[in-house]
Amino acid sequence: MTQTLGERSVGFMAASRDGTSQIPHEFLPQVKRRESCALDGGGGGGDDDDDDDDSIEDSHIGNLFRNEGSCNDNDDDDYNDEDGHLEPVEIAGRTYRLRLPPDVGTLFAHRVWSGSRLLALYLTENPCLVRDKRTVEFGSGTALPSLVALSLGSSMSAITDYPDERIMRALRETVGYNWDACGDVGRVVVVGHEWGMRCDDVMDAASAAARAGGAGGKNVVGPLSSPSLSSSSLTTTTTTTSKVDAGLAEAREDSTRGIAVEPYYFDVAILSECLWLHRAHESLAKSVNDLIHPERGLVILTYAHHIPGKEKEDDAFFALCSERYGFVTEHIRTESMSYMWDDSKSIDVNLKVMRRRPR
Repeated sequence: MTQTLGERSVGFMAASRDGTSQIPHEFLPQVKRRESCALDGGGGGGDDDDDDDDSIEDSHIGNLFRNEGSCNDNDDDDYNDEDGHLEPVEIAGRTYRLRLPPDVGTLFAHRVWSGSRLLALYLTENPCLVRDKRTVEFGSGTALPSLVALSLGSSMSAITDYPDERIMRALRETVGYNWDACGDVGRVVVVGHEWGMRCDDVMDAASAAARAGGAGGKNVVGPLSSPSLSSSSLTTTTTTTSKVDAGLAEAREDSTRGIAVEPYYFDVAILSECLWLHRAHESLAKSVNDLIHPERGLVILTYAHHIPGKEKEDDAFFALCSERYGFVTEHIRTESMSYMWDDSKSIDVNLKVMRRRPR
């Protein structure tokens, strides 16, 4: 079910009508021109490889999803930004309003993936996994698991995806629509991150936002990872700009005074439906390893086998993480979920947890 532009304002009023937390302007909706729907690029991260296998994989997954209705230029209701496509999703009795971005390349961020729903539900069943913890979500798409983590009391949730402004903009608006779950500025950031690239921007953004939550406050959960970086590193980051700049300045001042600055690691990494793009496995594993705590870091992930005959390639991610970064994987469950392209169909989604191997 979609909502129109007129209904969008009502949604924002409802999110803040109690007056306890004003929504920052960065998270408010914008009226934009229509974005085209295309399947001519993308990928969650890694090298721009023209290898034949990669082309076949992109073509296969693109055709598979196109056939299920993922890309239809004639469907104005689904792909016209001016219509303000919102999708309400209920998880454990709470409704989240998700701003769907346009289809960007082969990222397929414009759908609420089946694994995203299962992971969000799992968090509500196990709130201790995220309560008072720092979480970082990769390939967030609509960021449903991160919103649930925030509603359950995460101390910081970094929402990341490929650094395309159309995706970033939709994620920022999604945060605004669900501001009652986010609570305040010091607990959430939206950051563009390409898998396998340097993770400083994610760490810096989260740390600066935490500092912006107020000195000595509940949301100040750690120092900046690299105080030498300028505030320009936050160009794809959403939070209250003046407060973030203050956080960066404070961290740089600490560094100038010789105060030790430790990396801003996350306790929990969230990955929902990120494994179908096989060539990006190494890049994804590197980013996960670099951002979560080197000892107590936890990874919660879901995935389905979307490409027939490529099940072993999906599962190869776990052997890679074990051999290269010392992760141990535990299978939690496999559950039949409503298929994201067709509610009349179902798909088996796997839920697994990875932990650091004890030293």
